[in-house]
Amino acid sequence: MIRLSFSLMAGAVVLTACAPSPETALNATCNAVMADPQVRDSVVRAGLTVETYCDCVTTVLLALPDNESARAVESFELIETRMADHEGDAEAAFEAIRDAARADGATPEMVATYRNLDELGDQLDLILDEIEEAGGTCPA
Repeated sequence: MIRLSFSLMAGAVVLTACAPSPETALNATCNAVMADPQVRDSVVRAGLTVETYCDCVTTVLLALPDNESARAVESFELIETRMADHEGDAEAAFEAIRDAARADGATPEMVATYRNLDELGDQLDLILDEIEEAGGTCPA
């Protein structure tokens, strides 16, 4: 029995060690969303690389209080997932979620999802503005 428990604990440690860190996972999500040329364009126009922007976004979002950080990360991951349904178009993915939240019969969860995405968009715009104001340096 002890041997089985030890084996299960060792397996859990191995699986945990193989999972990407929250920083790595969020940075990968940000880079995936930045693959949309329209989204990437605003970052490039600001004179930034996607890598610089995503590094800063990762730092800022993970530094938020736990519940805010979790909502932001979940929303970012949702956009990344939904982009696949819309040929890599982040705006189309966002609009589909918005339309579902505004439709008759929209559930409270659908409305909350849309509001969280809208909040994430505001956060991302603010981060971009702050980086620009700081001369290309992450404000965090």
